[in-house]
Amino acid sequence: MQLMKAPPYDEALGMFFYASSSKLPRGLIRRKPEDFAVFEVIRPGIIVKDYSPTLEQLLTSGAGLFLWYLLKKRNIDQTRAIYIIAKRLNITPSKISYAGIKDTRAVTHQLISILLDNRRIERMRYMNISGPHGLLLELKLLGRNHVRISPSHGMGNQ
Repeated sequence: MQLMKAPPYDEALGMFFYASSSKLPRGLIRRKPEDFAVFEVIRPGIIVKDYSPTLEQLLTSGAGLFLWYLLKKRNIDQTRAIYIIAKRLNITPSKISYAGIKDTRAVTHQLISILLDNRRIERMRYMNISGPHGLLLELKLLGRNHVRISPSHGMGNQ
C-alpha cells in the first residue's frame, strides 16, 4: 500500500500521510439545518418531537405557575432564540427556562418553561417567528406545571 501525502489542513493537525492510494471522498455532511435534527430525551421513552400524549405525562393537573412549551427552532442559537421569545412576550429572558443548549445549525426540538406572570402569556397557545430564510421558531403550549424546566429534566439528546 502506498502512502498518500495529506492536504495542508490535515498537516496543520499533525497528520502528514494517509495509508491509502485512493482519492479522498468529497462531499458535504450538513448542507442545511434540516440535515441535522436534535430531539431532547426527558425520560426513557419520552422523546421531545412533535406534540404527543407521552409529553402530557410530564404535566400536572393543569395548575402551576409555569407554562411548558414545545420549542422547535431552526438554524438559530439558543441564547438568541430565548431573547427573541422574551422580547415578543415583553418579559425578561430569565423567566424562560430550558434543560440544555441545543445545536445552532440544526432543527431542534425541546421543552421550555415560562414563568406565568401576566395574562398575555397565559393566552398564548402558539407562536411562530420567521426570519429571512423561513421559519426560525415555533412554540406550542403543552400545559401548566408547578416546576420550571431545568437541566435535571433532560437525559440527553437523540
